[in-house]
Amino acid sequence: MALLFGAFPAAAQLDVPEPVRFPGQVVLDTRGIFTLGAADAEALAARTALVQARLNEVLARRSDPPVAAKALGGNWQVLLGDALLVTITAADTAKHNTSARALAQEWATSLRQVLQDQQALAVHREFNSAPEWISYGQFGYVRTGERRIEASGLVSSGYIFKRNTIFLGSREIEPEQVYLREADGSFAVYEKLRSPRSTPPALESTPD
Repeated sequence: MALLFGAFPAAAQLDVPEPVRFPGQVVLDTRGIFTLGAADAEALAARTALVQARLNEVLARRSDPPVAAKALGGNWQVLLGDALLVTITAADTAKHNTSARALAQEWATSLRQVLQDQQALAVHREFNSAPEWISYGQFGYVRTGERRIEASGLVSSGYIFKRNTIFLGSREIEPEQVYLREADGSFAVYEKLRSPRSTPPALESTPD
């Protein structure tokens, strides 16, 4: 059964969950930038989540980071500002049937072009920062201060929340925690709220 995710940003408007239409695709808002390769579907989901989280983190800080394709330590990489975005792998070159150098330059060019879309950039920056509240089915989850570098048994849902892959840390149909990949490879932890569809504390109205 498909898993669907939604979110309630500060304005308390429902964000429609979107299934991954193109596995491995890194995006800016709804615009695809490039598509990664990997050994299997699970590795592809994890790698895509990490690269997407790196992109989101840089764009949350600035809207005009320089893009570069460089060879470092024998590997071709795409850099966004002073941060590593992605390293070209053998799986990438095999998927696209080209060289690592050509692919790095192609991806850097694509990223530069997409970053010129000011409307998509503005929407992406507004809604892809770390959410305080997410929903899984009929249950709400609120972000905690906890972060985990390693979390055993995580399985990708195959769906994305605000263009970030969500991971579930439970075998239950309604997990007690939800994990969201962060740019440094760790996971943000979300705890289930007290009751289904209850309003998170941050959005509760206060008396005058």
